[in-house]
Amino acid sequence: MSDSTPPPSQPSGPTGSSRPAGGNPLAGSNQFDLAQIGAAILLFIVSLFPAFYSYSTEGGGVSYSTGVNAWHGFFGWFAVLLALGAGGLLAAALFANVRITSMRLIVLGLFAAAAVCLLLALIVVPGGNLEALGIDGGHGFGYWLALLLSLGAAALAFLRKDATH
Repeated sequence: MSDSTPPPSQPSGPTGSSRPAGGNPLAGSNQFDLAQIGAAILLFIVSLFPAFYSYSTEGGGVSYSTGVNAWHGFFGWFAVLLALGAGGLLAAALFANVRITSMRLIVLGLFAAAAVCLLLALIVVPGGNLEALGIDGGHGFGYWLALLLSLGAAALAFLRKDATH
């Protein structure tokens, strides 16, 4: 005859969470939260692209163009730091169980501020008034990708602003 008693229950993970010890920490995470963290990381990577700000000139039948990364202009690097702060705060809350009051609103504010900084970078190109020297300053694909990432992360943060976990 078999014993019908259930096996003893297993203790929860070391942090008291419902996920088992050694389990996948991403398993219980919301996809929008993971996308925001990923957007912050991608925004940092894109900020290192040499085609964030672009410059071109021509004269004497020769044209020259070059580009620099986001770290050459205030609004570019400041936006990246804001996004990294938002992603880091969200990652700390999800993976290290750090609890901060109004964390979701802070994340939304940081991503929104990053998007505003990148929109301002559309107007303010590092290098001042280079047109007087015959140099056209503009934005490369890195800038546009960073702008889309920041706007997307801000939209996702807005959708998650009322979430409790």
